[in-house]
Amino acid sequence: MALVSGKSLNFGTKSLAEKSCMRDIAWVTCEERKDLTTDEQLVVKQLRAIGLDVMPTVWDDTRVDWKDYRLIIVRSVWDYHLKINQFLDWLNKLQMAGLNVSNPVEILKWNHHKFYLQDLEVKGVPIIPSVYIKKGGTSAFYKLINKKDWEEIVLKPAVSATALGLIKVIKSGISDHQEEIEKLIRNNDTIAQHFQPTITKVGEWSFMFFNKRFSHAVLKHPKQGDFRVQSDFGGSIQIVQPGDDLLKQVEIIIDAISEDLLYCRVDGIVLEGQFTLMEIELIEPELFLLTEKIRQNFASAIQFLCN
Repeated sequence: MALVSGKSLNFGTKSLAEKSCMRDIAWVTCEERKDLTTDEQLVVKQLRAIGLDVMPTVWDDTRVDWKDYRLIIVRSVWDYHLKINQFLDWLNKLQMAGLNVSNPVEILKWNHHKFYLQDLEVKGVPIIPSVYIKKGGTSAFYKLINKKDWEEIVLKPAVSATALGLIKVIKSGISDHQEEIEKLIRNNDTIAQHFQPTITKVGEWSFMFFNKRFSHAVLKHPKQGDFRVQSDFGGSIQIVQPGDDLLKQVEIIIDAISEDLLYCRVDGIVLEGQFTLMEIELIEPELFLLTEKIRQNFASAIQFLCN
């Protein structure tokens, strides 16, 4: 048994007889979504219809023996950022046990912290103008921001989800948010980005890829008077077909990641004809599995990994 944050998780060695009784897939979720979302349930139904044994499993459930599964799909672990040390310990234990995890453990660990954007920028990926502030670096933040001609600034923790902890400020009024900003930076590595008004005027793109092949795209719009596109804050989405040139630009970003990816969501906006990355989501993104065709795309990608 391996200990994670004082809890005992199962990573024991299997005998040959036990291996013959292994299940196909652990569909990993969180306690809040232990029965999965409606769209995920439909994908699981498709997988079971073709003979795959799929079991919804909660990532920090101490009763789960992870060696019971041939494939572990990390999907709707929506609370991982609230238990980040425990989550990273869990990933390390999966890796040390040599288990088959998608997306791969190394890429999950890399993607959990938004400073990964620096790695992609070095590779030539166009990124929303950003500055990266280490935990406690309040003075560094003010020095960096004073050098920028950014009218509006968005700050967010480097480890977060669903706009948790996000702050939007006008540079000329930044002193009005001093306490809020300093609390954020005091407790977190933080990324500050130049806010782009096109998000409220045109929207934010999300491109979904399964096994690194394009599946579908949506355009997300914030509600009137807001800038957050998530449905939690009243945002809306529409399925759209991107032009060939835009899709090729996004595919270049996918190619910048050498590891295999079961699923990937690329979020960004178009600035002067250039797709510009905001985030690449590889841990637990909403994949907008809105149609039968899209769900079949995802199920086929999973089936491919099981062949």
